[in-house]
Amino acid sequence: MASEAAMEELFGPELLSHEGTVETKSVAKKVMAIYASSNTCPPCQTFTPMLSKLYKKLNEEGKELEIVFLSADKDEDDFNACFKKMPWLAIPFSDNERKQTLMRKLKLQYIPTLAMVDGETGEIYNTSAREAVSSDEEGENYPWLPPSLEDCLGDRFIDAEGNEKTLADLKDKYVTLYFSAHWCPPCRHFTPKFIELYKKLKAEGKPWEVIFVSSDRDAEAFKGYFSEMPWLALPYEDRASKEMLSSHFGIEGIPSAIMLDKDLSVLNKGLRGYVDADPEGKDFPWKPKPVLTLTQGAGDINELPSMVVLMEQESEGTQAQFETIFTQVAETHATMVKEEKKDPMQFLVAPPGDMLADRVRKLCGLDSSKDEVRTLCNGDMCMKLHASTAVILLDIPDNGGYYELEGELTQENIAQFHKRFVSGELKDSRKQLNA
Repeated sequence: MASEAAMEELFGPELLSHEGTVETKSVAKKVMAIYASSNTCPPCQTFTPMLSKLYKKLNEEGKELEIVFLSADKDEDDFNACFKKMPWLAIPFSDNERKQTLMRKLKLQYIPTLAMVDGETGEIYNTSAREAVSSDEEGENYPWLPPSLEDCLGDRFIDAEGNEKTLADLKDKYVTLYFSAHWCPPCRHFTPKFIELYKKLKAEGKPWEVIFVSSDRDAEAFKGYFSEMPWLALPYEDRASKEMLSSHFGIEGIPSAIMLDKDLSVLNKGLRGYVDADPEGKDFPWKPKPVLTLTQGAGDINELPSMVVLMEQESEGTQAQFETIFTQVAETHATMVKEEKKDPMQFLVAPPGDMLADRVRKLCGLDSSKDEVRTLCNGDMCMKLHASTAVILLDIPDNGGYYELEGELTQENIAQFHKRFVSGELKDSRKQLNA
């Protein structure tokens, strides 16, 4: 049975049918799907008729499936022309806030996109269902559950000499999936540092293995690049596994590194930032922390809203106080994600020497040269605070938006800043990042 509350949280109280508006709770089903499409998109024009046919077939067979159209059309005329060809429901074209929220949840990069939703929990469990449906016109694999990590990974890996390894050879080891390619300049910059760290930690006896997942354009480029690496690789010819892994982890840019625990559960999806900030490997295996440095969180900053304190001029004592405040807010948010199904976000601190602090200041138009110092009290603790210190909330997924905390940087104000962002109360104070 579908959860009415979960569906209203995701889609809003009302949806649009061809007969008019309907209450979301009255049409919620055990399996829901979000279909992002538009009237002027050629691939959509090909996929929509096939999906319509399958939708009708499954419902005639008594399968519980409802689809909600998420329009990427530029005007209402195109929306109406597109929607009239569909036998399902839609987010009203005028509900821009709901549409933008869903697009952020899907991390929508292209259309058509079909995302499957568990009607009981509201969890989006497969954002690549279009590919599954395209190869399953009879719906035999409905409800198109995503493949497991083991299915994506396969059981055959090679070293630079061509020797084969299996998952059994990786037992009791932490495993990093390294998505990279020789044509990518940031990859060529990061790979030598990663190799040096790998060799150091292996020499120390750390239980670690890396598997290179190549985005090289041909087998020769893969062969040349892989010859520099001391670890394993997914065979280049296994493009199916490469594509499944990229989809499974939502890889949108390289280099990217995913740390898996010894049981192959995900330990850290943003490993690259941790490695950049820890070149000696002191924090291996880099278990996630509630609060990261700005550099450590860089890998997810384009995908997750990120609360940041820029404190490059502050003393160690003041830095520690801000980290304590941010940790408390991060723990509050983790509870909200778990219990209230709120979207994840990250909490970052930029201490002296953080490599990305200047870049973020320029994007937000913040001055780092202010050197006035004042005393600020947080509860029973007082600290010296520079005028250049700032708390901002980067919402890059929202088309490059950000928010700045106005007023004193007290624990209460920071907690309220977070609460108001999550509730949507900050929308009117949204600013646009500089180009």
